[in-house]
Amino acid sequence: MADRRGAIPPDLPISAISPKIVCMNRRRRQRRKMVLLYIAFFVSLAALVISIGLFFTIQNRLPQPSTVLPADSSEMIIRQSSAAEGGRDAFTNPERPPLDTIVSGDIIPGSADGIVGGNEEPTLYFQTPAAAAGEDYQPDLSYLPEELRSSREISGLTSERIAEIKGMTAGRYYYYDCLTSEEQTLYAELYHIITSLSADVFISATDAETLEKVQNCVMNDHPEIYYLSGYYTTRYTLGEQTVGFSFSGRYLYDSAEISRRNLLIEEYINKCLASLPANADDYTKVKYVYDYLIRNTSYNVNAADNQNICSVMLGGESVCQGYAKAAQILLNRVHVDCTLVVGTVESGMSAGPHAWNLVFADGHWYYLDVTWGDASFRNGDSVGEGVNYDYLLTTTAEISRTHTIGGVVPMPLCTQMDDNYYIRERAYFTEPSLDAFGALVARRMSEGSPAVTFKCATKEVYDEMLRQLIDESKVFDYIHKSPGESLSFTRSDDHLSFTVWF
Repeated sequence: MADRRGAIPPDLPISAISPKIVCMNRRRRQRRKMVLLYIAFFVSLAALVISIGLFFTIQNRLPQPSTVLPADSSEMIIRQSSAAEGGRDAFTNPERPPLDTIVSGDIIPGSADGIVGGNEEPTLYFQTPAAAAGEDYQPDLSYLPEELRSSREISGLTSERIAEIKGMTAGRYYYYDCLTSEEQTLYAELYHIITSLSADVFISATDAETLEKVQNCVMNDHPEIYYLSGYYTTRYTLGEQTVGFSFSGRYLYDSAEISRRNLLIEEYINKCLASLPANADDYTKVKYVYDYLIRNTSYNVNAADNQNICSVMLGGESVCQGYAKAAQILLNRVHVDCTLVVGTVESGMSAGPHAWNLVFADGHWYYLDVTWGDASFRNGDSVGEGVNYDYLLTTTAEISRTHTIGGVVPMPLCTQMDDNYYIRERAYFTEPSLDAFGALVARRMSEGSPAVTFKCATKEVYDEMLRQLIDESKVFDYIHKSPGESLSFTRSDDHLSFTVWF
């Protein structure tokens, strides 16, 4: 029999054990099995979680797939894994995680994207904060794999070469002088790579936005670089941090073809400048180039190479960017600082993106638009074939009547009128005066000019001059015509200017 604690005497026969006691032992064994099953389940679950964590940790440390992006998009993937198509594997530094290789995209040089600078404070010419502080940025490339460092050496991109480019660029090129010290170093790197037709060279840029900005600055400063159609880059990251890019240009021509074209371009430049008066001041130089380009170039949206100087200098036809870059290279050749300006226009047939120039003439900044100086282009017909001088050395206020200034660096505020065409040619009327108009007509006729143009200081003066000359037909008192003959004229209510053809 069982004692008070329920123990079973050892001498009790097995047949005498109660069925209730046997059932209790069976339930205990079942509970132990359930506990073991729960333990096994949770151990398996923990092992699965750990395995998944290790998998993603390993994946994050492996090189990521490369992606090529088109010039007009930063989102659309058009090719996966550059390594599968002849790209490169990530380099491994034994002391650091792998460098991930990512191709970041194409940008068309000279794009108009960037900071709108039309209303910014004037930029001090040839002066930047970095330059004023005497800083000279040099990238630290010591941690890079040998193959990346050697790509610079093979292309000739040494610290001495960078210093040489900076020395010949500082104080001579507007966009370069607006950059920080770090950006100026990148500018020198890109200039060397492009002009040496190099490819796959490691540069110091650490973000795509700065790279695009500086590349546009190089192209805007150098109209002689007409052979670059775009570029592509390979981005290198260390974990989540971008440590740099390699840069490859897309070149339209090989060195032999570039040399051939350069000879033809030099012939054009020499022919153009051969008749420039000796000892000419800046105003005379600018007006000479303005007149020459307008009279020797046709506006044609279908012109070959119409985004560079070849269209003008080899083909004699172009669009706004071709005109502007041709003016830039010609004026820089005669020691008048000239750079490219990009933005938009919002007037008539010309609404949309546009390019013109910023010129430093006789100590002051002015704007210059050779394309809009072509009177036949602006009028869209044969009336007024010749030159419109509303856009020859004008102010920010005047150009902003029809142009919106854009670009990747701010433009200076141009306020001076000393070298404006109408001031220099004594064709600026501050009060209504038919006598002044008659004297101007006489001067233009004696010079052999085909037309006479004047500009008024205010709308009141402009309206009164037109009332007398046109409404009252007093223009025929100064420009004589036979009975039945007529005069052709154009008027610009935006710029308060008026032109009559003889």
